[in-house]
Amino acid sequence: MGCSSSSQKNDVAKYENGWISKFVDRIAHWLDQRKRKVSKKCFLKRKKKQIPSAADGDSPLKAFGYPHFNEARRGLTVRAGVPLSFIRGFSQPIKIGSQDYVFSGYPEEIIAFCACFENYEVIGESLSDSGHWVHEGDIKIQLQNAHIGGRLDSSVFDLLFKYTLDRITKYLNPIQIIHGIDCQLLGGCDAVSSEAKFRKALKKIKEWLPGAEKYTEKIIELFKKKGSLKDKTKELVDFVKQEEQKKAKIRQQWIGWEHIERKEMIIVTLTMYDKPNSNVRATYTLAGSKVSMRDIGEALKVAIDKKK
Repeated sequence: MGCSSSSQKNDVAKYENGWISKFVDRIAHWLDQRKRKVSKKCFLKRKKKQIPSAADGDSPLKAFGYPHFNEARRGLTVRAGVPLSFIRGFSQPIKIGSQDYVFSGYPEEIIAFCACFENYEVIGESLSDSGHWVHEGDIKIQLQNAHIGGRLDSSVFDLLFKYTLDRITKYLNPIQIIHGIDCQLLGGCDAVSSEAKFRKALKKIKEWLPGAEKYTEKIIELFKKKGSLKDKTKELVDFVKQEEQKKAKIRQQWIGWEHIERKEMIIVTLTMYDKPNSNVRATYTLAGSKVSMRDIGEALKVAIDKKK
């Protein structure tokens, strides 16, 4: 792969003075002690002052990327894509908004993952009232234990899948036919042909919606309301923004971290629209729609240290 020398020098300089420099030997020693089958390629590469890249197999974790729903298996797989890879002289960021980004491992492994890619960015987008994705809002981190043997390709549909805002806004006006996978997710291709059927469909997916009951009732209200899809979309997005602002005031710290078992594998979800608080999930809100993997790692260290 070709790359510009100035860009590469800048990135290398960041890594020379980075967060991981204090932890390379310690993390590698920890992995050796516990005989974890985790690649230490990243740490060896960093010692040589090279830039780690997921595309080159440098990740300390195997399970990371964007969730992809497998219709045949009724479960999720994760696809790494280009994020966290150094391609043509540029460090490719993680982008979230219409999709969440997830990774899974034991606590020290997920810290190693964040440390490895500490200077890569995470860029979030929120749905604007015009129906377009824009760079605003706050990135959230959500944790929960993986009671699935650490495999993200198991049937974890109910664990990770979240119905995104841009998808649900398509159904704010009553229509007769739903196409594709939405037929399965909503319980039938006629799920929005009446209020009763739509309410039943939302009940089926409400645990994956950001905002739970309030959010569901607002969708039903707009479904029944007369008006253009554009106006309804704006009203829904404004409602969600107001709810997010209310929650942000009380979430300047980890909420629900006591629900996480430190000795078990953990699934980390980076999202712009967090799932509702529950007795299995912990949430942390970062400031802004653009952060680094170092910021993610430091927030995770706070939660993990609380469990020691």
